[in-house]
Amino acid sequence: MGQDFRGDPASAMLEVLDPEQNSTFIDHYLRSNTTSVDVMFLTTANTLQHAAPLLDRMEIIPLAGYTEDEKREIAEAASDRKADQEPRSEAEGV
Repeated sequence: MGQDFRGDPASAMLEVLDPEQNSTFIDHYLRSNTTSVDVMFLTTANTLQHAAPLLDRMEIIPLAGYTEDEKREIAEAASDRKADQEPRSEAEGV
């Protein structure tokens, strides 16, 4: 999580997850009040380095990503599809 002109998202998450500061919430979509025990927050991250203060309030569920070989295969397949779609001139033997 990075800080920019809009604020620090990690600090905002810490505040939201602190039951002493926020015991109730208003769900503006459903237009209803709820308590923090009724809510499950799902977050995603590419790294846990910047989330250190949040880790004691979260359960980490690691999900495997693509291996380097899989990434290469995906890139090659995308490159091949793109090459097949590019128009060719008569000089190239079309």
